[in-house]
Amino acid sequence: MPADPDALAAAGVHQEAGDFANSTAVAHPHLSFLGDVFAIPASWLVSNVFSVGDVILVVAALLALHCLCGSRLALARFAAPHAR
Repeated sequence: MPADPDALAAAGVHQEAGDFANSTAVAHPHLSFLGDVFAIPASWLVSNVFSVGDVILVVAALLALHCLCGSRLALARFAAPHAR
């Protein structure tokens, strides 16, 4: 996954040539805004880089969890039948 060099630096991700890299800086990526452009700072325990797609997946998983559990935060039309 192409990553923003500034995001990698902010997350404290250091890469060496030849190592496996899930996210790496690319010279001129196409659609760079879909790459890992956000960073959790290196001062946090879970520092890493992530993309817009990762955020969408987490939001969808939380919404699905609320709907399946019948939470009052769930959307009524997607809620489990027993929760209505």
